[in-house]
Amino acid sequence: MTLPWKRTVFAIAGVLATSVAIAMAADRDRYSALWTDATAAMRWENELCTPVSALQGLMKSRMVKLRTEAIRKDLRLIRQDADGLFLYHTPGGPVWMPQADDLNSLAVVIAEQEAAMYGNSSAGVHPGDVVIDAGAHVGLFARTALAAGASKVITFEVTPSSNRALRRNLAAEIADGRVVVVEKGVWFEEGVLPLTIIEGCSICNSVSHPWMGRSIDVPLTTIDLAVAELKLARVDFIKLDIENAEANALRGARQTIATHRPRVAVALENSKTRLAYGREVTAVMQDAFAGYSYVCGAVTNPEATERILPEILHFSPN
Repeated sequence: MTLPWKRTVFAIAGVLATSVAIAMAADRDRYSALWTDATAAMRWENELCTPVSALQGLMKSRMVKLRTEAIRKDLRLIRQDADGLFLYHTPGGPVWMPQADDLNSLAVVIAEQEAAMYGNSSAGVHPGDVVIDAGAHVGLFARTALAAGASKVITFEVTPSSNRALRRNLAAEIADGRVVVVEKGVWFEEGVLPLTIIEGCSICNSVSHPWMGRSIDVPLTTIDLAVAELKLARVDFIKLDIENAEANALRGARQTIATHRPRVAVALENSKTRLAYGREVTAVMQDAFAGYSYVCGAVTNPEATERILPEILHFSPN
């Protein structure tokens, strides 16, 4: 029998070997970046991630960044319509967007879908799942979830123009009932808050970040209330990527998670204090829902200390 510590060492060695293989095919700058990732992953003060998940997550983030740059070069505006939406040619087909020249938002979201940012076949969407997509933007994750076999996706998006684009991108899926659109944000209670609109970054609009700029009042609900109103018999997967509002959304999903025990993907990358926010999110899950464990998904190491900062946490019931 292989001892647990030996299995960990073997796993780390395997991931390191993959890093070396990639590095050998890359230029010097990429080799340097991968070496930085590997040394950061092996530092033991990374309290939220194991070395193996840290290294895998760093490699995923690195590849998403490279793919984003490549996709952006292929994007091309096809036309603008009378509703103020913009249709772009992308590697995966035409996509409607709510803002002009918002190429980075579109490219990064496409790259994240290609990299299974919110979970692979084990941690992500399974065939037949009923999925909650909070922070749906223009519907690209909903499309990914359906391609993975989801039976139904309920989208929550707080930006009105993004919802108009989403309805265009998923018109057929909405018509046949596989996508249900809720034009509200998710929070810990019902209410109305100002949404800051970030020009040139439609994925950055937020009710939580103290951005400066134009704002509009938007409606908020809770996942628990929405699940009851929609009479959902089950919820199998929840994705939360809502610009630093994820912890509050979890507080508003207590009944849903306790009853249905879904897998949950929580984005942390939009927090300005990501490590502290990661602690808050894990504390909310641990305090409210016994029997859940988590692993790090994509991670980055932007600090000079090489501390690992998770972008995504994947929670699963034991």
